Amino acid sequence: MYDLSIKNNLSHAYLLVSPNARQVEEEAKLAMQLLLCEQPNQDHTPCHLCSSCLRLASDNHPAVTYLTPEGASLKIAQMRAAMKQDRFGHRFGDRTIIVVTRTETMTVEAATSVLKWVEEPHQDRLFLLLTSSAMMVLPTLRSRCTTLTLSQSYTKNALNDLFASFGYDLREERSIRILQAAQQLYEALAHQREDLWHFPVDTLIKWSESSDFSVLFQLMMGYCRDAIAVQVGNRPYFYEDTKAFAQLASHLGIKRWSELALLFGDLGKRMRAHVNGLTALEAALFKVSE
Repeated sequence: MYDLSIKNNLSHAYLLVSPNARQVEEEAKLAMQLLLCEQPNQDHTPCHLCSSCLRLASDNHPAVTYLTPEGASLKIAQMRAAMKQDRFGHRFGDRTIIVVTRTETMTVEAATSVLKWVEEPHQDRLFLLLTSSAMMVLPTLRSRCTTLTLSQSYTKNALNDLFASFGYDLREERSIRILQAAQQLYEALAHQREDLWHFPVDTLIKWSESSDFSVLFQLMMGYCRDAIAVQVGNRPYFYEDTKAFAQLASHLGIKRWSELALLFGDLGKRMRAHVNGLTALEAALFKVSE
């Protein structure tokens, strides 16, 4: 959505569909962070540290209006109150976002009201309608939205994209080896192991391809950013077991994970200058252990 936004191709309304309610809500939150983040990273991911990201994480951003069913359904009175809040929200910035959860529970009156609202011309208003079933949403409302059906394996898609960007197949033995090493290193960092600096020699001494280190450093930067994300209430991109990942992330503060993300980002840049990945990582981890 961010790429579409900077190209002015963003639709005015999206219907996000997934049978997993938590997934669709997290996807909506990620989309909002991508669009409202004040200091996005170079790869267009949200920083998770600016005031906008933090307010979104706690569901109290003034530019965002949330509509959640009261009881069994979304009602017309809620729509009217939300429209009023939306007008207020425009005072805080150029863009406002309306998030409707469980869109399929709307009463006919509420759906008709939202339909009129969606049809109101306003280039800086975005609707995110969340549902478990597109077919249960009023057809006329559905027709006004761009429908996005979410994948059931978000983490695997993110990993596939990362590895593919280096020409790797996630199913290959070398990719599995890199994943295992990254998980071990993440755990070692979280536990602040005294022998951390020795990790490269213990684990990576047989790696001969410099590209393996490039993938590892990129993935570790992602893990460190994920550690920040879970501490402010978001899910990790690159780690399937969110609970276990969050428990490890809590061992260090956000500032420390930010420093580590920068460290691995710098290691990745140095790999493009043809440095020895093993030596560079060993030196970096020795400095971290001091």
